[in-house]
Parts: sequence; C-alpha cells; structure tokens
Amino acid sequence: MTDQQFAMLAALISCTFGTGSREKRFVRDMASQSKEYELTARQDWYLRRIYYRYRVQLGQPDMAKPADFHEPPLPVSGAELARREAKGQILVCRAPVSADRQRAADLERLQAWNEGKAR
Repeated sequence: MTDQQFAMLAALISCTFGTGSREKRFVRDMASQSKEYELTARQDWYLRRIYYRYRVQLGQPDMAKPADFHEPPLPVSGAELARREAKGQILVCRAPVSADRQRAADLERLQAWNEGKAR
C-alpha cells in the first residue's frame, strides 16, 4: 500500500458511513490490512472513488474529481489471478458447482443410502 493510499484510509476511518454500506466495509477491511498489503487496480480505483465521495466530511469540498471516476479499470486475466492466488496475495472465488454435477452427486448419495437399507 502506498503512503497516499494509507493516508486516504486513515482519513476515511473517521467518516460517518451509512448503516451496512459497502463503503464502510471496504474501508474497514482495507484499514485492517498491513501497510505491506498491495491493493489491486480496482481496489485503488474504489478507494479514490470513496475518498472523493466523502470529500466534504474530510474537509476538502473543492477537491477535483478523479479522471477515471466513472470508469473502473479493466478486469484482470485468469492467468494473472492464478499467479496472485499462488503467491497468497488474493483469494479467488471458484464458480459454483453446476446443477447437473450436483444432481449426479445427490443421486449417488441416495443410491448409496438405499443400498444400505434392508429390503
């Protein structure tokens, strides 16, 4: 995390967020990370977006809007995500089990249960 990102998080901690807002959760989660944590491009973009949104509470009402305020960065490729996951930098959520595979697993479990019953 850069010094600027760390300072932004430190300032945002004192802001009043809406109850259960995603901004509050994001700021708290990022503030709990160590300074060595590396933010992704999208996390950096979101941090700057939140910082601009709460600029009045931060005492900077005349702050200029970031140029990429409405345009998040492009998604990261699958190979890059796999590399980061292998290094332990991020947690990648896997796609849910397809309905067909789930049905097949349920059928196998039912058949195994039925075989164990006396007829």
